[in-house]
Amino acid sequence: MPKIQIENENSRQFDLLWQIFEMEIEQRDDYSLEMLMSLLKRFLILCVRIYKNQSLNIHRDANSIGVIREFNFLVEKHYKTKTTVAAYADMLFKSPKTLSNFFKMHIDRTPIEIINSRRLLEAKRLLKYSTIPIQEIADELSFGDVQAFSNFIKKQTGQTPSMIRMK
Repeated sequence: MPKIQIENENSRQFDLLWQIFEMEIEQRDDYSLEMLMSLLKRFLILCVRIYKNQSLNIHRDANSIGVIREFNFLVEKHYKTKTTVAAYADMLFKSPKTLSNFFKMHIDRTPIEIINSRRLLEAKRLLKYSTIPIQEIADELSFGDVQAFSNFIKKQTGQTPSMIRMK
């Protein structure tokens, strides 16, 4: 059995309809049955409208949550080579704006924050637990040059790659 949630803006309509129902039940004349059937029909139509709106919103939410889940999976798989929201949006057949809107609806982080967070995690891991030169780490994570990599690390952590490596 489907369930609906009656919000404040709809509760007034239902209250009025119920009052008319009660008045009509007390009438007991030749037209009462017809009127009650009409009121019942109106009641059911209001319920169906609310149900359709709510189920459409649930479907939209499920779709956007699915896209966010797929985005996170793709970031985990491609963070070394795909560094822009546009690259992931293309893989998801969405626009960057649509992707960002999905994140606004459900998550307190932006898509670029997720990408940068994953790249930072890998950079810190490589700096702390390997002897790979900083230049190679920058190349592996698609920064192009050491300066861009250093700027990224400094902006994200307040420390240089060398400082992180020494910890």
